Amino acid sequence: MTVVERKRALRRAMRERLRAMDPRDRAHQSTRIVAAVQECSKFVSADHVGLYWALSDEPEVGPLLEAVLETGKGLWLPKMVSPESGYQWARIRSLESDLRSGAFGIPEPRPNCEKKPPNRLDFVLIPGLAFSRFGARLGRGKGYYDRLALTVPGWKAGVAFDFQLADEIPTEMHDVLLDYVFIPK
Repeated sequence: MTVVERKRALRRAMRERLRAMDPRDRAHQSTRIVAAVQECSKFVSADHVGLYWALSDEPEVGPLLEAVLETGKGLWLPKMVSPESGYQWARIRSLESDLRSGAFGIPEPRPNCEKKPPNRLDFVLIPGLAFSRFGARLGRGKGYYDRLALTVPGWKAGVAFDFQLADEIPTEMHDVLLDYVFIPK
């Protein structure tokens, strides 16, 4: 089986597991992930934090968005430039006024939000379908977050439910390795 075929099979298996996940378990594990992130020294010391707006099958990190804004850190979210170019970082100062429905129906920064010079992000959380203990990440297959992660010189971490941590993730040259993966345990 090729790397592409192995990735496709793992994506299919993870999507099935995510669909079958009990909403209460999803909420409980998300709460534990958020707590682990908030205790991480890299997060605490970061001045500029890149987060994401969670899809319905991803760990819910909404409390982190609020916490970052409350502490006065810079909060940056992905904003779709185009399907060809992918995402860029843009600064959010208010969850109420700085977001609009964007690509894939995900809230993202409005066009007037400050664009991110990539060399300022200290800490970034990146979602995915599966992760390895060594920082390999399996995304949804478009490469958007891999390209976005390449613009970040700071610490890059994944967030995953317990079952999303795999012994091995098939990787290709363009796949970006992460520094850490937060899981509920």
